[in-house]
Amino acid sequence: LEQSRTLGAAEARMKTALLRLWLGVPWEAVSAAEHGPAETRPAPGGRGGRSNGAGASSGTDAAPGPNAQAAGHSDRSSVGGPTAHAPDVSFSGAAAPSIDSLVRTIARDLGTPLPTTPLVVAVAHGPEAARSVFAERIAALEADVFAAEFGEATVLVAAAHLLDDDASAVQRAARELPELVVGVSAAQTADAREAEAYRQARQAYGVGARAGRTVTVYGHTGASLLPFLGDDAVRGWAEELLAPLTAHDASARGDLVASVRAWLARHGQWDAAANDLGVHRHTLRYRMRRAEEILGRRLDDPDVRAELWLALRLVDPEGTGARSAGV
Repeated sequence: LEQSRTLGAAEARMKTALLRLWLGVPWEAVSAAEHGPAETRPAPGGRGGRSNGAGASSGTDAAPGPNAQAAGHSDRSSVGGPTAHAPDVSFSGAAAPSIDSLVRTIARDLGTPLPTTPLVVAVAHGPEAARSVFAERIAALEADVFAAEFGEATVLVAAAHLLDDDASAVQRAARELPELVVGVSAAQTADAREAEAYRQARQAYGVGARAGRTVTVYGHTGASLLPFLGDDAVRGWAEELLAPLTAHDASARGDLVASVRAWLARHGQWDAAANDLGVHRHTLRYRMRRAEEILGRRLDDPDVRAELWLALRLVDPEGTGARSAGV
């Protein structure tokens, strides 16, 4: 039993090493924000260069250290690093195979071949038990699924038809798994796109985690920025920006907050905004001049308009305050 566990752990390390090599992920550069605490296993010294440039560090991965660059191509001959023993591969005058070909050959020998294009990459975060069940469910749906552990995440590579029917298969696989959050890349239809697929999956995970969604597919994350700006610091900025107008409305007559909102909503069209407010356009013009004076900012500046609109949407998303003022 102990020998079986040891072999299983060695195979898991080998699969992680293979997938890191294929995706171009440095051993020593797993982001704590994305994958939890940095791993403590020894690093193999760097991943070397990728001929197609896809292995460049991106997203939240840190850049390899100086030792990684010094190692150059040498670590490619031992894809498992010091803790996973890779086959001794020699080429005796023949052209060395590509990283993709080498990784696919070893993965096939392990009995878990990598799928061919079109394919997707998924990144799953959550309790280990939930990630394990999710990976098992995906494997039950797909003949060729390659899964490996990247620190606090499980990374899976599967056929692109997993995204059919709005990724309903992924949704079912993630069902009733508490705290699980999954990001899935868009379908990659060309070779040498694996690093981009991994980047997309990580980005989709980040969006889903912030928005409170279990499964998020890259490119289908929704159009609104507001769900990602709901923390106290951003709301505090919005309230502080609007505070001079809010204080004016509380102590005097003028309804400046409602007037600014109506004017911005109508893209600066005086007649339309005045009609929404039920006031004469000259009254609205006076209010907007007062708003500029109180804020100390010019409303013909597009940056000012954008910030004010964002602040209004964060503080009062549905405009209930404006409606109560007669808008």
